[in-house]
Amino acid sequence: MGSVTLFFVSLNSLLAAIFTALLITVLVRTKNNTTSKSLLIILMLCQVYSKALIALKTNGLLFQWAPFLYRSSYPFELASSPLVYLYILSITKVDFKWQKIQWYHGLPVVIGLTWYLLAPFDLNTTQLDKYLRNIPIFLIMLPYLWASQKVIAQAKNQAENHRSSLVELHLPWLRFLLLICYAALVLTFLDLLTGPAVPLYIYSGVITNCALIGLTYFGLNASQFFKQDDKATLVEEASPAINSVEIAELSERLLKRLKEDQLFLRPQIRLVDVASEMNIKSYKLTEVINRGLNTNFYELINGLRIQRAMELLRDPNQDHLNLLGIAMDSGFNSKSVFNDYFRRTTGMTPSEFRQKRSNSSESSN
Repeated sequence: MGSVTLFFVSLNSLLAAIFTALLITVLVRTKNNTTSKSLLIILMLCQVYSKALIALKTNGLLFQWAPFLYRSSYPFELASSPLVYLYILSITKVDFKWQKIQWYHGLPVVIGLTWYLLAPFDLNTTQLDKYLRNIPIFLIMLPYLWASQKVIAQAKNQAENHRSSLVELHLPWLRFLLLICYAALVLTFLDLLTGPAVPLYIYSGVITNCALIGLTYFGLNASQFFKQDDKATLVEEASPAINSVEIAELSERLLKRLKEDQLFLRPQIRLVDVASEMNIKSYKLTEVINRGLNTNFYELINGLRIQRAMELLRDPNQDHLNLLGIAMDSGFNSKSVFNDYFRRTTGMTPSEFRQKRSNSSESSN
């Protein structure tokens, strides 16, 4: 075994040990059998088993019975892509239940079992066996990663209609996790291009293990994107549309209420909170914001917060406030979110905006 290969095998073994420790942590910390946590645990068990067999095979610890035992990991490998998708779906959908999981998500496992039971064991090398197995893995990963990306985008759009802050949803982290999965997909594709003589799967294990460790960490800290009190809002959205006259009246009333009562300064303000303050149904408020103001709740609230921040940055009497203080006084609970949104709205950072005001004042003097 070459030194490079030995390094990656050792690294894979280390990552597998970390992954196993995280698995134990999830099992200990999971006090209630929620669907999302159950899917996460199943995904982790599949990966622990398949990666352990790959490590044993690469280190030469599997002997005459290697083909039979080594191939038993294949159904678990193929199950990982649908499990990642279902896990993301379970934490982004309020009404997700086991009963709603469609039967076709089990087809990858059926393919793996078919190969395990029916494929000939007299292939020339186990590398050829692994190479042929990578073809279905690639073809299954591709649509499931695309579907996972679509689910995250839909969750973001849904959240922006109901929340003023998306920090607790960990959307950037999920996107980064998918990026790692795409990297593993590309490496699998390169493995197919280079042929069975080049065992790139040894190196792809590092990427896969890092992605799964990240997923586990995220799973320990994430809950459902939409809490219990959002369920009524989602049901109400099926209600009939309201007429344009009422939309215009409610739009004016909404803006007046937001500015006069400064509701936008509450860091965790939600659409259901504003609807309650105005004594109207949430679905009506959603339609008022979408159709009457041509925006969503997230953009509306944070737009008002940016206006407030610009006023504070223009005021020389507020120069004692640092940028974090400006962010907090404007309703943001995260400096990074404040900086990103301010730059996206004004084309400059808050510090650049303040400096520009200072330069203008000096020039006029």
